[in-house]
Amino acid sequence: MIKKLVLAAAVAALLTGAYKLTLGKPSPAVAHERVAVMKHQVIVDLAGGRYAAVTLGLEVPESADEEIVESEAVQDVVTRDLTSLDPADLLVRERRERLKVRLARDIRAQTDVPVARVLLTDFTIH
Repeated sequence: MIKKLVLAAAVAALLTGAYKLTLGKPSPAVAHERVAVMKHQVIVDLAGGRYAAVTLGLEVPESADEEIVESEAVQDVVTRDLTSLDPADLLVRERRERLKVRLARDIRAQTDVPVARVLLTDFTIH
């Protein structure tokens, strides 16, 4: 009798697992994103009399306009966030990662660009 109960419980668990793996809730659709890269560098004054030439890439949905990264609103946010920045914020990896997160947050907050993240594709400090 006990063997039959154990067997029935094992079969029930197996069927439940199979249902969840195959017939359960469908997985959410994966958002397809692409990187839109600026065609021109943004040149900003940094702290200490130095300046930087920066090229950004924005990870945006595939449906977003290719020219969205070139918009004046995005360039304004980038210029505002980078002006008077300590050059170490671009040179030190941890600080650069925080800067990219801040840029993405500010672009989302101050424009209608649905940016997932910001990439610094190229930068030069003079």
